[in-house]
Amino acid sequence: MRKILFWVATYCFWVITVGNAQQRCGLDASMNILELRDPTFRQRFESRKEEINRNALSASHEKNSGTSAGDITIPVVFHIVVNQGQYEKMGGKWGIESRCKSQIDVLNEDFNRSNFDSSLVPELWKPLYGNVGVHFALAHTNPYGYPSPGYTIRLISKAGVSEFDSAKYTNLGGTDAWDVNKYINVWCVNFDGPSVSGLIGVTQSRSMGGDSSALGICMLYNVLGRRQDTAQSFPGNSKDSTWYDLGRTLTHEMGHFFEIWHVWGDDNGLCPWNPDGRRVLPDLPPQGGQTTTNPRYNIPGGTIHDGCSDSSGVDVQPIGIACLDFMDYTDDSGMHLFTPDQALVMRSMFADPTGESYSLTQHPEVLEWPVGAPQIFNVFPNPTTGVLTFYYDNNTNPLQYITICDVNGIKAGTVLPTATPDFVFDISWLRSGVYILKIQFLHSVATQKVVLYKPGK
Repeated sequence: MRKILFWVATYCFWVITVGNAQQRCGLDASMNILELRDPTFRQRFESRKEEINRNALSASHEKNSGTSAGDITIPVVFHIVVNQGQYEKMGGKWGIESRCKSQIDVLNEDFNRSNFDSSLVPELWKPLYGNVGVHFALAHTNPYGYPSPGYTIRLISKAGVSEFDSAKYTNLGGTDAWDVNKYINVWCVNFDGPSVSGLIGVTQSRSMGGDSSALGICMLYNVLGRRQDTAQSFPGNSKDSTWYDLGRTLTHEMGHFFEIWHVWGDDNGLCPWNPDGRRVLPDLPPQGGQTTTNPRYNIPGGTIHDGCSDSSGVDVQPIGIACLDFMDYTDDSGMHLFTPDQALVMRSMFADPTGESYSLTQHPEVLEWPVGAPQIFNVFPNPTTGVLTFYYDNNTNPLQYITICDVNGIKAGTVLPTATPDFVFDISWLRSGVYILKIQFLHSVATQKVVLYKPGK
C-alpha cells in the first residue's frame, strides 16, 4: 500500500514568488489540517516542543555563545531526483558535485559561527550570535558498504514530483532513504503539482511522527549549494530581485530537523502576550510574524521593530526582532545567525544518548571511503528503464571494464569505458530484473546492484 506522508510531516514551505500569490510558508496551514484529521495533534506537538526546549535549556550545557561544542560530524547524503533538463540546469555531474560540496561548506559555516557574512551582525546582536558546534560531511560509504560521492542521482521523465513524499521512495519514482539512524537524507527535486507547487523546502522531523524511513529534508533542486559563478541556475525572489543562492534554505531546514522552529512562533501573527500567542525561546524577542525580503535596519546597533514592539507601554524589542536569524524568512543574504538558545536546543538532539539524533554521531565509518575503493563512482538512474550513465573520478585507479551479471552470477555482457570519466551504455536488451555490475578498476574491484524495469516486459 502506498505510504502517504503529506499530512504527517513537518512543513516549512518556502515558495518561489508568483505574482501576488506569494506564500513562503505553509506550516500553520498544514498544522490546521493535521489538527482537523486529529484534534489532539497540535496539543501533542506543542507539548513535545515545550518538553524539548525545557530539557535543553535546563541542562548543564555551556551557554556562552562563543563556546565550541565539540568535534561532532554528521553524515549527509543528497538524493538528486530530476529530469534531464534539470540535471543539465544543475551543471550535470560536475555541477551537482560542486553544489553538494559548497552546501556542506555553508552548513559548516552557519552551524559553527564562521559564516562569511557575520560582519553584518549588528553590535547589540553579537552576544546572541550562537555556536551550534556540529559539523557536516558527505557520506562516502553507502548502506551496503560501497563507495559513494555523498549523493545519488536518479533521472526521471516527469517534470517533477507531485507530492514531496514520492521523492522518498524508489517505487514511487524517487530514491529510498539511506538508514535514517546513520545519515541525514536530503532530497533535491522539482515540486510539480497543485499541492506542492512553489515549494522550496520541507522537513520531516522526528517529533512529528509519521514514517520513520522518510525522515529528512526535501528541497527545490536548484537551491542546492552556494553560487560559484553567475551562470549557475538558482530561483529568484521577485519581491526584491534577489536570489536564493547562498545555501540558506538547507540551513533553515536543518534547524527544523533538529527541532527549532520559526522565530515568530507560528501563531497567526499574534504577540506572545496574547492568550493564544506563543514565544519560541527566551532569547528571541517577541515577534508577530515572518519577515520577507531583506529589511533595512533602523535601530542603532539593532534591527527593526514590528507590531509587537510595545506591550503596556514597555519596549519589548529594544534591539529589534530576529529578522537576521536563520529561522526567519528574510532573503539568504539577510540571514546571519542562530541564537545561543537555538544552539542549545539543536545540540541537545545529539549531545548525549538521550538526544533523538544521537545515533547520527555514532557512525564515523560512513564518512570514509571504503578501503581499496575508487575515489568516486556512481551509476544512474537506478532503477533504470534501459540507459545507464556511469562515472568515476580517480586518475590513479582507472576503469578497465564492467561486467554485467544476473543475480546468479551468470555473465550477460561486458562494457568497455570511453576516454571520458562519464559515459552512457544501454542494457535495455536485457529482461526486467536485478543485475550486478562488476566494476574492474586497475587496482580494485567494486560491485553495484542495478534494477532494470521495462513496463510491461
